[in-house]
Parts: sequence; C-alpha cells; structure tokens
Amino acid sequence: AVLGTKLYLIGGFNGTDYFNTCSRFDAVKKTWKEIAPMHCRRCYVSVTTHNGIIYALGGYDGQARQNTAERYCPKTNQWSMIAPMHFQRSDADASTLNGKIFIIGGFNGQECLNSAEFYNPEKNSWTLLSPMLSRRSGVACVSHRSFLYVCGGFNGLSRMNTAEKYDPEKDEWTSIKEMYNPMLR
Repeated sequence: AVLGTKLYLIGGFNGTDYFNTCSRFDAVKKTWKEIAPMHCRRCYVSVTTHNGIIYALGGYDGQARQNTAERYCPKTNQWSMIAPMHFQRSDADASTLNGKIFIIGGFNGQECLNSAEFYNPEKNSWTLLSPMLSRRSGVACVSHRSFLYVCGGFNGLSRMNTAEKYDPEKDEWTSIKEMYNPMLR
C-alpha cells in the first residue's frame, strides 16, 4: 500500500513462515522501519487504502483462508479488527470507490470465487455485490471514475484474458474487451 511518500509491505510468506509483520519504506529518507504487527498472520492478503488508513483483508495464515479484516492507522501505529467479511478469501484484490472498500474474487481453499463485497467504514459492515460473471482468483482490480474494473485471474481451470466492469449504481457486472494475453496477479 502507498500513503503519501511511504510504501507499506503487509504480511507475507517466506517459504516456511506466515507473517503478521509489516514494514514501511520512506521514499524520501530511503529508510525502512518495522511498524506494528497485524493481529492475524496473512499472506495472499488484499490491501487498499482509504482516508489515510490501510485495510488488510482476508489472506491465508498457513492453515485456513481468512474472512477477517483489519485496518492500520499510521498516526497511532495501531491495527484494529473490523467486521469480518461474508466469505473466506485469499488471492483476491481490493480497491476503494466512493468511500467504500471493495474486495473481489479470490480463493476459499476449495474453489475460485465469483463473489465480491464492500465494506462501509462508517457502519463497520460488509454488503455482498452481485456475483461476477466469472470466477477469479489472482485477479487484478482497480477503480476508475465511478466503476470497478477486474482483469484476468484464474478460474480454477485456466488463466484468463477476460475482464469485467462493475457499476455500483446498478449492482451490475458487464464484460469488457478481452486482453491480448491471460494475466494472473
């Protein structure tokens, strides 16, 4: 995640251990600093920012996919748990749109997901969206203007070159032009 001139690395896996540790790189001073650890170990975690806060959603702790989520306040150097998501998911992607935190697709340990949901920070609650047209794990998600765009991923059988656009006003997914090559984030 990026906030101002600082880059945050959240959780991870080194081939043996699953981490709840987090680090911050100051791009101006060119220095690294360890920050407060998360409450949960998370690799394949989805991360996004909103109003100067970092959100870490889902992931895998070495035993199970997570439906838990937490947020980090750089001013206090503290993580706090937020309401859990409806679904366990790792390998998803997250983005912020219209003051809400969206998480899209992922893997629940048994299947790739076509589900998506958003978090309302003011209400501390999650709301399910209409399902995507395709299941997508390792998907890339970005918000642009008033839409979410999801590209590529893995549907459980193959890497995908398809993409979809989500309209939050209509709660509707539509296909958009295919990419030239399959993509996995």
